[in-house]
Amino acid sequence: MNLFRSLASAAARRLVGPFVPAPRKLPFTHWVHRLEGTCEPELEHIEEIVASTGTAVDVGAGSGLYTYALSQLFEHVCALDCDEKVTGLILEYDSRKIQLIHRFLSDETRAERGGNIRRLDDFELAEVGFIRIDVAGSEMKVLAGAASTIEKWRPVVLIELARADVEKASEWFRHLDYKHCYLEDFNDVHGSASNHIYVPFERLAYFGIARPEE
Repeated sequence: MNLFRSLASAAARRLVGPFVPAPRKLPFTHWVHRLEGTCEPELEHIEEIVASTGTAVDVGAGSGLYTYALSQLFEHVCALDCDEKVTGLILEYDSRKIQLIHRFLSDETRAERGGNIRRLDDFELAEVGFIRIDVAGSEMKVLAGAASTIEKWRPVVLIELARADVEKASEWFRHLDYKHCYLEDFNDVHGSASNHIYVPFERLAYFGIARPEE
């Protein structure tokens, strides 16, 4: 982060932040992160890796930075997180575009003491054009529970993966005719090493990405 950005973001947090009304805190926080240059590259360039405007899904929404960015591009965003303590900014933003659901997602539906565990498929979302998954090690289970949604709507999927899971995820997507991509395949910007983008073959031409060789 250069000196100007550092000074500007510090001033914004100190002088403006305390006076930002609750419903505007999420957009303000997103703007400050972009000013600081502390957004993930994939978040900074999110508009370059989406190909539709229907429904986006943010699994592991957290403080809502991706949720907010997706709400600027999609008609509807389904934001899911199992921890109510971290989603306050999304709740305060109170956008009609955003549906916030506090649920733990996995590969099966079951009831446990801490609450009901659901599959993404259980929500029967429509017109899904983009899915982001960042769930601290449970990504493969979330994928298994989203199989029908992905097969039906063929969204672009951005997923954070541990190195040990990359080949498993890529093989899973290969069976669905998806190509494993990185941010630099879209715009020559180097992305986060742990973020992987899976694009259905039929959408590759939209992004100017070559299909895999047979």
